[in-house]
Amino acid sequence: MAVLCGVVAPAPQARAQATPCAVTEVTVVVAGQGTGCAPAGLDGLTTLRRAGFSATTVPTPPGVICRIHGTPAA
Repeated sequence: MAVLCGVVAPAPQARAQATPCAVTEVTVVVAGQGTGCAPAGLDGLTTLRRAGFSATTVPTPPGVICRIHGTPAA
C-alpha cells in the first residue's frame, strides 16, 4: 500500500489575448513557434500552412503531421 502526500498548486490562469485575425479567420497558435491567421473552414493541415507554418507529413497514414517549422528536429 502506498500513501502519497503533497501540496497541489493552483493551475495557472490562462489570459485571453487580442488576436490580429479578421472575423472570417481563425488564429493558429503553435507552441514555441508563434501565431498566424488562416481562413476559417479549412482542414487542419491547410489551415496550418495558410497561417504561415511549414508542416512535414509522414507517408502513411496520410495527413499525419510529424514536424511543424522543422520541430522536432529529424
